[in-house]
Order: sequence, then C-alpha cells, then structure tokens
Amino acid sequence: MSRLRSKLTYSNVISTLCLILLLGGGSAYAASQLGKESVGTKQLKKNAVTSSKVKNGSLQAADFATGQLPAGPQGKEGPQGKEGSPGKEGSPGKEGLQGPAGEAVAFGDFTGNGTVPSYAPAPVNMSAANIEHVATGVYCLKNLSFTPQSAIAIGENSNGVNDTIATVSIDNGTGSLSECATGDKVRIRTTDHTGTLADRAFIIWLE
Repeated sequence: MSRLRSKLTYSNVISTLCLILLLGGGSAYAASQLGKESVGTKQLKKNAVTSSKVKNGSLQAADFATGQLPAGPQGKEGPQGKEGSPGKEGSPGKEGLQGPAGEAVAFGDFTGNGTVPSYAPAPVNMSAANIEHVATGVYCLKNLSFTPQSAIAIGENSNGVNDTIATVSIDNGTGSLSECATGDKVRIRTTDHTGTLADRAFIIWLE
C-alpha cells in the first residue's frame, strides 16, 4: 500500500478521473442536461421509432397521410328525411310569339233539314247541295271541292231552341264514316240536351 501511494501523483489522479467521466459519467451528464423539446427528426435515426415504442391508441387519423388508413365498411342506409318545404314559385315565362291567324276554308249555317236559313249569310265554299240529311240528326257533307283537315260544329241555339249539341267527325283515311256514303269526308250529328238525336240547326267551319 505504501508503494502504491508513493507512485500516486496529482497528474495520475486527474487523468483517471477524466477517463471515468468520459466513459460513463459524461454521457449521463449530457443526457440529463438535454433541453425540453430539443430532440427532433434530425436527432432520430431512421426506423428508430418502432411499434413497441408507440403507445396504443395514442395516434389519431390526422397523424397518417391521406390514403394510408383503409376505409371502413359502408354504413347502413339511414332513415328517409322529412319532406322539404315547397320551393318558391318561379317567375312567369316570356310571352310566346303570336301565331298565324287561322282561316276557314269553308263555313255555313244550316237548318235541321239541311237547307240554308233565310236569316243567315250565304255559305262560303259550300252550299246546301253539299249537305245530305241521311237520318234524324245526321248530316253528311259530300262532293266538297277540297279535303278538310279539321272541323268545328256548334248547335245554333236560337229561335226558342237552346239545348242543341252538335258534334262533327272527319274521315281520317279509313274511306268511310258510319251512316255516310263512301267518299263523304264529314259527318255532323245534332242532339238535344238528353243526347237524343234530333234535327237541329247547326253551324259548321272547315279548314
């Protein structure tokens, strides 16, 4: 022991202490003196943070890049919502263009027996010769100088009669109208307010 003491010098002691601090105490001291939040991504080695070092349930969806988390299964269809309130009424549209004026090709006023009444103007482009009174309340137009495309008939409710109903039919290409001869293009029927056929005056327009 006396020989060991005789060889100890100040420089030997200082050298030994420095070696001890460098190998152990120095690293512990450095680690204990790291400042708060001083370790960042630059200080971490690649793959240093593993699954075992991450607390379960601590990560949130915002911690993952877009598309990294798999989508969950589609949920059940929810109940139908309440019906919404009606929307506001739209503004009126612009007025359409005026259509061309219609023009009757022929028209006339006829009595219940198919003649022209004395009080009515002369028929245009037709005459009593074109009217055939084939049955009670049934009249057929024949030998017209044109092919009618449309027709309107109304009962002439005058002279004490106010319940006449007139209907008109046009041959649509079948070649005949019931109660009229083949080739006749127009049939007029007149009835009273009960729908019973009756010889009544009527007015006819043809286009």
